[in-house]
Formats: sequence, structure tokens, C-alpha cells
Amino acid sequence: MPLEVKLWKVDADRPEPVEPSRLDLEGRLEEWLCRDIRLLSDDLLVIGQQVEQYGTYLDLLAVDGDGNLVVVELKRDKTPRDVVAQALDYASWVQELGREDVERYAREHLGKSFSEAFEEAFGQEPPEIVNERHRIFIVASSLDGTTQRIVEYLSSTHNVDINAATFAYFDTEDGEYVARSMLLDEEAVERRAQARPGAKRQPPLSEDELRAIAEDRGATDLWDVAINGLGNIARKARSRTTLWFQKKIEGRFRAILSIDPGRSLANGLAVTVIDEHITRAFGIEEHLITEVCGAPTGTSFGGTYSTPENCFHLDRDRLDSLIALLASQQTSKRDLSES
Repeated sequence: MPLEVKLWKVDADRPEPVEPSRLDLEGRLEEWLCRDIRLLSDDLLVIGQQVEQYGTYLDLLAVDGDGNLVVVELKRDKTPRDVVAQALDYASWVQELGREDVERYAREHLGKSFSEAFEEAFGQEPPEIVNERHRIFIVASSLDGTTQRIVEYLSSTHNVDINAATFAYFDTEDGEYVARSMLLDEEAVERRAQARPGAKRQPPLSEDELRAIAEDRGATDLWDVAINGLGNIARKARSRTTLWFQKKIEGRFRAILSIDPGRSLANGLAVTVIDEHITRAFGIEEHLITEVCGAPTGTSFGGTYSTPENCFHLDRDRLDSLIALLASQQTSKRDLSES
């Protein structure tokens, strides 16, 4: 039977039903959810609204606390089959999005970096790999039996990470109220989805695999110089496309630079330099970093921190100079702490 939301007001120990008010609820739900996604879940951050995809528009694109992308699609006047098919179509597109896509949508929608928005929302840095799996929410003011059966079937039989939420609006003398009801238990949906073969994206490449990419680009010598020099200065972390170097800043490890072997050249290692974090970690003034690195590429390499202004193709001399600058400042800070 269709999912239904009811509300009672207890007056003099006697519950009295409160009738839902007529309202273009689904017309307002998108804006309400965009302003405060906690109406749907406490574990979401909206990074896009009306995101274009092949000439159609995804209502809301969100990310959860594990860095997974979430499709939020409102039913509005769609038929049951249309709304589910549309949500699945969006999910097939979302599953291919990577970190640079997430960063772009976050900047366009929120006006800040994905990392900054993620830390504000969840109190921690985003994971190195985002979108290991994706999720789907269908939102409606009411849910018909057909949609309910389709969602239940996809979740219980095929372990699709999909759920439906209904909202009811009540306008009372005490004020306006919105009630939410979830079709399926979220923990059960997540358990089934995680158990599905191939539910997670591929793991980060190994250091040898990333080096092989640099070799294909003719940049093996520069790669080895960077790894040997920076490996003594900062902690390494890997993704599917880059190798990151991190330093602990205010109790948390933060990226100071990354190497992208796939964008490297025989005479220039593709490096994203996060000068703000280098300044905080080493006390080096930003203009000194700029002098060492030279002119930026003017194009972004992609990723959370990459911008046209902080991406460089570093030749051997500039790479050696950057490593020496970081190493000298690290030594100076260590000497000061020991004195």
C-alpha cells in the first residue's frame, strides 16, 4: 500500500488528527532541501542544484560523510516508472564522476572548495577517493504503490542503494510543520548496497603503477627526483591519478602538493602546489614559493585543490629548488623546536 504520513496533536490526553494542508509541496521541497538537506538526512551536503546532464536536469546532487555522491530526485508530476527511470539514469552518470567533477560542482554551487565545504559540514577532511559508491533518494509529497514496489524491488532484490522519502505539510494554529517518512530502513539499504559485488570504485593505484604512467610520459627521472626528495619531507597518499604529499597542520594531515604523472612531460613534472598549506606547515612566504615554481600552466590539472594559478610543469632545476626550499625550512623548524 502507498506510504502515508499522519500527524496527531495530543490535547487533554486525547490525540486529535491534524489534516495535511493543500500546498504545492513538491514545488517548495527542492528549495527547502537545498537550504537545509537535514530535512532528508543529517549526513548530506548539497553540492549542486538543477545539474545539467544530457539536456535534462538533476534536481539535487549531494555528497555524504563518506564522500559518496547522492542523487536526489523529486517525483513532482512524473509517473512512477518515469521518476525511477530518471533517477537510475542520473545514477548511471553520477557513478563516473571523480574528484575534479565534485570540486567543480561544489565551487559553482557553494562558492568554496569541496574540501572547505566538506570540513564545515562533517568536521573532517574529505577522503582521498570520493564516490566509491553512489546513492539515490526519490522525494515526494506522497508515494504511490507502484513507485514503492519498484524501489523496494531494486533495493531488496538487486541491492541498489535507493530509498524514497515522503513529506507531508501541516498548517496549524501553532505554526507550520513538515513531517518526513522513509520508505526503507536506511541501515538495511546500506548493508545490502555494500554487499553488492562491484559496489565500490577501484582502489588507488600503487606507487609503481603511478610511476609507470610517468614513464609512459617520459618523466621517470623527474618523478624519481620528486619522490626521493619529497618523501623525506612529507607523508605520501595515492589516488587513481595522483600522488599526494601531506603535512600535519593543526593536528590534521593536509595536502601540500600533488604530482599528476598523466599530465607530466619529459621536461616538466605536473605538480599542483598548495601554497597556503605550505606556508602554514613550513612558515615559507607565498612569494618565495611562487619564485621557485615560476609561471603556472594557466590550466587546472583537476582535483580538489587545483586551479589555473597553482598548477606547474616543473623542470629539474625548479623541482630541485622547491625540494631544497622545503627541506631547509623543515630543518630550521626542527632545530628551533630542539633548542
